[in-house]
Amino acid sequence: SSTTREFGGTGLGLAITKSLIELMGGEITFSSIEGQGTTFTFSLPMAPLTAVAQKTETQIPSPLNEIIKNDLLQGIRILMAEDNPMIQRILSIRLSAFKGLEVKMVANGIETVEAALQHPYDLIFFDCQMPKMDGYQAALKIRKIESESPLPAGKKRIPIIALTANAFQEDRDKCLAAGMDDYLSKPINFKDLVACIERWTR
Repeated sequence: SSTTREFGGTGLGLAITKSLIELMGGEITFSSIEGQGTTFTFSLPMAPLTAVAQKTETQIPSPLNEIIKNDLLQGIRILMAEDNPMIQRILSIRLSAFKGLEVKMVANGIETVEAALQHPYDLIFFDCQMPKMDGYQAALKIRKIESESPLPAGKKRIPIIALTANAFQEDRDKCLAAGMDDYLSKPINFKDLVACIERWTR
């Protein structure tokens, strides 16, 4: 039975853990007995400490050190609202590989609205379930401000994309009703994220 109704949360912890382990070349397995519990075990390929100490940073290849040039993302400014520090860090590292793409991270809906008012952004991503002010409330607030203050000539309505673990039609309808333009399902597929950025800022 689901613990979500009793304790809250979206149940993404295991999916995120599995992704991180596989990114590092490892694997995760489990054994489960109904009514008693589940044991998860993971293994990672790791070099001996002495071998690691002998290597310099430049000798250790890392895809995160490669700079990716994408003309469609040059000069694009993104505001991303995500309250999970681990997901924030992963997205920041991955998106920092794109030369000329600027990303600002905030942790809740209130910070998102404040940041959107302070600086012009080309695209905003909202985690729908955020503390203090959730993504739906934040989107409604931004759209209300836009409607009360006519946009300067040549400036377009800021596209808002929902980041949600709930991918049912009613969830999509709720996002659109709150003034959002699109949504991405969690766990976030990085290729889908980049494609979404290109689509809404092209």
